[in-house]
Amino acid sequence: MVARARQIAVGYGEGNCTLRQLHYRLVAEGVIAHSPPMYRRLSARCAEARRRGDFPDLVDTLREVHVPSAWPDAGTFLREVADRFGLDRTQGQPCALYLAAEKDTLRSLMTGWVGELGISVLVVRGFGSQSSVDVVRARAAGDVREHRLLFVGDCHASGEDIERDFVARTGCWSTVERVALTYGQVLAYDLPPAEGKRGDPRWPAFARRHGLDPARPVQWEVEALDPQELKRLVLAAAAPHIDRTALARQIAREAERRRALRRFAGSWPHGSRVPAEQAEEAGAAESTVASPVVHDPAAVERFWTAERMGDAEPLPMPEFDEDEYDGPR
Repeated sequence: MVARARQIAVGYGEGNCTLRQLHYRLVAEGVIAHSPPMYRRLSARCAEARRRGDFPDLVDTLREVHVPSAWPDAGTFLREVADRFGLDRTQGQPCALYLAAEKDTLRSLMTGWVGELGISVLVVRGFGSQSSVDVVRARAAGDVREHRLLFVGDCHASGEDIERDFVARTGCWSTVERVALTYGQVLAYDLPPAEGKRGDPRWPAFARRHGLDPARPVQWEVEALDPQELKRLVLAAAAPHIDRTALARQIAREAERRRALRRFAGSWPHGSRVPAEQAEEAGAAESTVASPVVHDPAAVERFWTAERMGDAEPLPMPEFDEDEYDGPR
């Protein structure tokens, strides 16, 4: 169990995997049972392995250490500012595109996947509070473009209603697409069900829609889907909404301004530990992938395909009609 959990955690990348994600991946593979005792056992075994230095760090999205920002000197601050500088990469795009995650465990993955595209990520966390709804509505009111939403969440009775409720209360979307998890995907990927919430008033209608046993509530967690496949689904859904040439131009402008900031930081007279020549070299080599020549459509297409979409071909999907559950503790 621990050996396979280690492989899964490494596959998510450093600082991207939660215990919950490990649990549902192992359940989906049939390695462990879906039960509270097994969840606790997995937690204890992984923690033991981490104390031995034999297991990668997991993310705890609920407990953080909040440290006030501080720098050893002004030169270090200026260099960090240069590295963190970014333009609004949605500038020049035909629409304002948002990616919504039903649960916070997906936030780290999704911000990493779509951050370079400038796409904003919304963490809904079940039925959204009025405060969060107001924030989304205020952002939409300040942007005259069409607003389009991509939604990722669990496949269960209340999960469908969480999406419906969020869309209705925010009331600002021209289009809404559920990227995952749909019942068609559950069947296509052969994902194992977990026990659903008994007494959920939405379950009978959900069971009728999908031909399920009304006496046996079940649900499917999006964490059971391989993260690379979920990433492919998300980027494939985002691609039609992105003007690739406008994005490439904005990336090129951003890189130019970062180089200028690095030159300035390198010439800072007090506390800077990096000579100006070294800062110039760092600016020139800031990325292992060259920005595309923005006037060459073929170069833009190659840049997008290689860096954003990967080489994977979409999996064939059959045609199907299409509660916040926190999992075992």
